[in-house]
Order: sequence, then structure tokens, then C-alpha cells
Amino acid sequence: MKLSVFSFLFHAIFFSSYAYGFYLRDTKIDLYRRDTTIDPNQCTATARESHRSVTVILINEIDYNITYSTHILNWGVWASVACDPSQTIYPSLPINQSETFSAVSNGFLTGTEGKVTFSIDDKKTPPNTFSIYWDNPFSGSNEYSVEMSNTNLYDYQIPPGAGVGDNAVYQVTISKSA
Repeated sequence: MKLSVFSFLFHAIFFSSYAYGFYLRDTKIDLYRRDTTIDPNQCTATARESHRSVTVILINEIDYNITYSTHILNWGVWASVACDPSQTIYPSLPINQSETFSAVSNGFLTGTEGKVTFSIDDKKTPPNTFSIYWDNPFSGSNEYSVEMSNTNLYDYQIPPGAGVGDNAVYQVTISKSA
């Protein structure tokens, strides 16, 4: 009896983790990411374990570093310390690099809502900033916005279809204005 219970548990754990691992390998997001000790897909994988999550992929295509300023999480928590932008984008996000951060729901029938503000290290006064806002509610449609302090100098791009679903991935590329 003990052997069959052990066998059942072994197979359940082994085969379910194998299928989950295959699923994650099949949906990896490959970007030109700076060399860190954090797996580029760790935030996405961790976020998928939640009922609702938003993973933001921030891509820097300007001639200046991007520095984390502040954040507000109205609902939810960071998926892990490794997915907190105050930790991952520190001291700054270099030119032509990307970084990922994720927030997840942390209660019964809840979602995640938040806003992260960054500054552009271009030595302008007042400093140029931008904010990324998301709201992935338990029910209803997801909402996103990007607010730029100076649209004459900087712009942003979001690929079509970004940010949909319960475990959404929202890619934001910061670039120079045309």
C-alpha cells in the first residue's frame, strides 16, 4: 500500500511538473536582455501561477539609461523580489536593454492594479519621466496606459494584442519621437 501511494505521488509530481516545464519552454519570451542573475522568463513563469497577473517587459531604445522612480500597487503584490522593478531596474536600465517585472493578485476574487514611474537620464530640467499603469481585474477587461512627460522627445510602442488575458504580458518599448 505504501509503495503504491509513493508511486502515485511520484508520477503525479513528475509528470505534472514535466508538462508545466514544457509549457513554459514553449512560451518563452526571448529578448536582448542584460546579463543578470535572474532568468529572463522567471517573472512570466511565476506570474502564471496566479489567478490574475500582469508582466511588463520594458525595452529601452533611447540613447539614455532609464531609472526606476516610484511605484504604487493598488491591488496585488510583486510576483517575487526578483520581479519587483525597484530591484530589477536598479540602478538603471541601460541603453538597448530590456527588463521584466510582474505583479500578481493576492486575495480571493482579486486582480492586480498598479503604476510604475521611471525617469530618463537625459539631464533635462525638469527630468523627463514616464509611467506605466495596469489594471487586470478579477472580472472585466484589462486596462493599460503609458504617460510620457515629453512626447516631443520620447515615444512608446506597444505591440498589437499585448496585455490580454488573465495572466497578461504587456510589452512597452521606449524610443525617440519621430
